Order: sequence, then structure tokens, then C-alpha cells
Amino acid sequence: MTRWRGWTWLVWLVGGFAAAAPARAGSGDIPVATGVELRIQPPLPVWPSDYETITERRPVFRLNGRYEATAYRVELARDAAFPSPIIISDAQVTENTGIAPVVVLSYPGEPLTDGQYYWRAFAGDDTGFTTPAANYHTFFVASTDVDEIAVPAEIVHPRLLLRADEREGFRRRVGRSVRLAAGFQYLQNAANGMLNAKPPDEAYARAGEGQHGNYSTCATWYRRHLLNVAFTAFVTGDDRLTAKGVEMLMTACAYERWLGPLFDDPRHFDPPWNAALETAMMTTAVATGYDLLYPKLTPRQREKVREALVNKGIRPLIREWADPITASRLPRHQVPTGNWVMVCAGSAGVGALALLGEDPEAAQWVRLVRNRVRAWLRDRGGDWYVDNPHPPGRPTPIPVVGPSDPNFDIDGGYKESISYMSYAMTYVCCFADGLRRATGEDLFAHVPKNVLGPAAWSALAWPEDGEVRSSVFQFGDCGPGVQFPLLYAALTKHRRDPLAAWLSQRVTPIPQFVRDLVWLDESVAGSEPDTAVPMAVFRGIGQVVLRSGWGADTPAAAIKFRQNRGHLDIGTFCLFGGGHPTIVDSGSSPYGSAIYGQYSSQTVAHNVVLVDDKPQARANGELLAAVGTSQLAAASGQLAAAYPDALRSWTRDLVMLPGGLALVLD
Repeated sequence: MTRWRGWTWLVWLVGGFAAAAPARAGSGDIPVATGVELRIQPPLPVWPSDYETITERRPVFRLNGRYEATAYRVELARDAAFPSPIIISDAQVTENTGIAPVVVLSYPGEPLTDGQYYWRAFAGDDTGFTTPAANYHTFFVASTDVDEIAVPAEIVHPRLLLRADEREGFRRRVGRSVRLAAGFQYLQNAANGMLNAKPPDEAYARAGEGQHGNYSTCATWYRRHLLNVAFTAFVTGDDRLTAKGVEMLMTACAYERWLGPLFDDPRHFDPPWNAALETAMMTTAVATGYDLLYPKLTPRQREKVREALVNKGIRPLIREWADPITASRLPRHQVPTGNWVMVCAGSAGVGALALLGEDPEAAQWVRLVRNRVRAWLRDRGGDWYVDNPHPPGRPTPIPVVGPSDPNFDIDGGYKESISYMSYAMTYVCCFADGLRRATGEDLFAHVPKNVLGPAAWSALAWPEDGEVRSSVFQFGDCGPGVQFPLLYAALTKHRRDPLAAWLSQRVTPIPQFVRDLVWLDESVAGSEPDTAVPMAVFRGIGQVVLRSGWGADTPAAAIKFRQNRGHLDIGTFCLFGGGHPTIVDSGSSPYGSAIYGQYSSQTVAHNVVLVDDKPQARANGELLAAVGTSQLAAASGQLAAAYPDALRSWTRDLVMLPGGLALVLD
């Protein structure tokens, strides 16, 4: 950032204005020849998983190989640039069925000394062709297993949210705060409103259609109401609420399964899945309810809850979403990428924390989840993996996709959408808060420092019909809201984040969920983003937001040049001005609906140009540059990739001038 003649300038020259850099795997760290047609895709490093600590001095490296490959090698180095790597090429294929061959290579050299190591893998064939490497993975060798989870000396419940000796302090904190008092009153009213409610049983869960049936609806109900009733009973000591909480808990545990009807049907998912989002949400609900109601449960009830948690929730979630080795055998589960893996792994972690000290496997489950969450938060992208879980019409072998984009870019942009970032991070926070309470370990140190930047810069609010409406710039499969109360509250508690405090004050002035009520730290002073230059650039996800403030009368604009999730819409833009949204995106709709498949996800539903009346190809454009001064801001991108057979160049510029005039130039 520089100053010239009283103006503040910020300039990003992202590409096209300098000598071309080597092609990269997403925003990963090593060059990968993404523009080359690969006869064989790079193998996937599986073990040691990213940031793992091992005590073995001669590790055995495990890969997901490729069926077209006949040779493999691993390179091992102490430097991520691999200046003089150790080459390991004696590979054994131990399993040649399933979604990919299982390949192992044993390190044959002198025992590794303590420290950090980097490794990457290659595949080749009999013609001499060798793939580029996928991005490297890194691990640590240590004499002491620093990743081991300590088991508490005694079993104490509740402990996930509040202990019994913290209850009075919580009551005093609520009593001193108008905001928290209003929130707790809201929760009490909601809990009392459940006293005559009948918890949804499995007959209703089975009655729904689609892959989730009604299991997802039921899990959402228990996640909200079981937690609220159990927590309010714990804080107030109300016996009626305690009895209702126990009824809810035991009804949930009486389900035969916490999984929709199609996931374990090989006609729809092959290999079958045994854990999905509803499994995760039910596990979080039951684990937290068990923890809060534990003193009021009989020994037999505790046993039944633990059995349900382990067999219907934790074990399948760990096996399919958290354990890097077992998860590597399922399409789409192999790498810590996207929102599902954090919802599922984080929930398994909450369940494991509830049973820490009671189940002999709980410490290992917590460890696996902690490592998966850490790898997701620090993901560099650049991996190639088998993606399609659905057998109808699927080629054999199942196609490999890659290289993956990192989950977060350098500016805090999340690759799917703002709302999917919040969905994933909510479960990260549920686990990370419980982990810190149980062990003192701070996973929040790995959360990107600018994780809230896209949400803050995209937040919109305006008066309408006597109410305040709110939304975000809805690129891709993004929900319309910016109400992410658990994430904001967790970051005030664990990072004293002023942007989280500002968003929480503006968006959720009254806490309406148990965890944001417990976590919110009102002593953190809120601070809005700096708009000295009226522009925010999220380079990795190819999005730019132009605005100078957050008032209802302050104009704002946004544009995207890369795919994020779901929509064929690179180059689409949105405008806000005159006190309301003026040009909007098609928004989100149910994925199974005809509206989504035929309209809202298609090019025709977005603010772009149709070439020859055809939809875009699914491809990324390129953010060329973004320029901002204290007076104006502009962004430019190359979009020709959307029509590779028709266009050599298509640039689109978005300019915001003083006074709020927006220009779009193709």
C-alpha cells in the first residue's frame, strides 16, 4: 500500500502483467503441470498424514496408487523445496481392488532423526512416463509422541461446555449483561416450549425421500432442542426440563441408525457410506446432551447412550471421515477438503471428548479428529483423488480429479462459499473448544487469521417494511445470511478477534444458541474492516469486493473470476445501492430440485454474457489485477476458459467510482 497526492493506493497484479510463473496445484507450494494432459494422475499420499507426529524411525509410506501405473517412488527431504531428496522406489502393491491400489514403500535408510520431514509421491508406467508429484505432505519424527491425548484422571460431567463449579459464574455473567440475559431468556422460553413436544422418532426419519430421508431433519431438531433443553435444565435445575431432556436423549438413542436410507445402499453409493451429515449432527447432539444430563441418568441409561454414540456415531464417522487410512478407501473422503469432512470429523471429536476416560478408544479417536481438523485448516491443496461415489454410469476405474484447491486462500477466502465455510467452521469450533477445555491444546491457533474477511466484506443490511434485512453476496452455493453466531462467539473467546466481535454485535445482537451464549466474550471490542482502500481481494478464490463502508446507503459491488461451488458463473457480479440490493445472484436452492438443476446453477441465471446461447464450461477464469485508491476501486479478469472452443480472450472489468457509480466493461 502506498500514498500518492493524498490518495491511498493498493494494487494487486495477479497475473498477465509479468513473466508467467510455473503452473501450480491450486495455491499449493510446488509446481504441478496442470496444463499437461496426464496419462496417469499423480498418486495420493496417505500416510504419514499431513502434520502427523510419528515415533517410527523407519516409516512405511502408504499411497493411493493408480490402476494405470506400474511403478512408484517417494521422495523424502528435510526441506519443502526437495533440493537433494532421498529416493524410495521399492514399492509393493498390497491391495489391488477398490477405488485405488494400496501401495506401500518402506524407508530403507539410517533411522530418521527428530525433526520435520517432507514427502511426495510419483507414479509411472513401462514407457518411462512419470507423473508430476501431487503437493507434498509433511510430518514430524519425535522420541516422544507429542500428539498423544491425555486421559483425565477422573470422570467428571458436565465438562464440554460448563462444569458444575462454573455454573454459578455463568449465572453471574448472564446477570451482569443485558445482551446475555436476553439471550438466556430466549433459550429458557424455547426450552419451556418443548415441555409438551414429542421428540421425532425413527418412523418419521424413515418416511422421507432422497439420500437423507428425514434423518437430517430429525438430527437438526435434536441438535437444537436436545442441547437447549439439557443446558437450560443444567443451569436452572428445573426437574421438568431435566426429565424432558432425558426423554429426548433416550429417544434419539433408540434409533436403529443415524444415517439416511441411500448412503449404505451400493446401488447409490459404492463403496457404501456408513456416516453422513445426519450422523454427525446426531452425534454432536447426543454427546452434548449426555454430558449435560449425565448426573441425572441411571447407570443403564448411561450405558445405552454410550453404546449408541459409539456404534451409530463415533466409529463410523472416525472410520470414514477422520482416520486417514480407512477414509482413503472411499471416494470423496480421501483428503481433508470441503465442508463435509469437518462436519463429520468435528462431530466425531465432540462424541469422543464426551467419552474420554470412559471408552478405551476415545483418546485415539480424539487424536485422529484433532489431526484431521489441523490438516484441514492448514490444507495446501494440490492433491489428486478419486471423487465420484455414485455407481450409475460411472467409468471403471473411477475418475481421479485434481489438483485440489486449498480450503482457504492466503486472504482467508474459502473455496466453496461463505456459508459453507461457516457450516464447516461451526463443527471445528465445537470440537476445538471442547479439546481446549479437556487438554489445553489450542486448535484455534491454526484457524486462518483472516477467516472472517469474506463474510465481513460481503455482509449487507438494509431497512425494508419496518425490519432490517440482511444478506451476503451469494456467489455459488451460498446461503443468503451472514448469521454465523457460533463462529463469531468462538473467535471472541479463543482469539479475542475484534472483527468477530463487530460481526456478532451487528448480526446476532441477542444470542439464540447455547454455544454462542456460553462462548461470547463481551469484553472484546468490535472493529470493522479498514476501508482506507475501498476494496478487498481474495486472490485464491478469485473474488473482489468493492465498498467504502457498511451503511444501508453505502454502495457495494462484488465479482468472481473463479469457480467456487456448483454454478457455471465465472464473471458474475452483484451490486448493492440505493439502500437495497440492485443486481443479485440467483442464490441457492435445494440441490435435488429442478430449479437448481435447470436454472439457478446454470449460466443463464447469472449476470454474465451467453456466448452462442450456450452455458459456460466448468472452468476457472483468472483474476488479472485489482486496483484500489481511497477514491475508487477496480478489478479485471480473464474469462475465456468458460468458452474454450469459441473465445481466445474475454476480459471483464468492474469499476466503482466516487459517488457509487459502478461500471462493468466486457
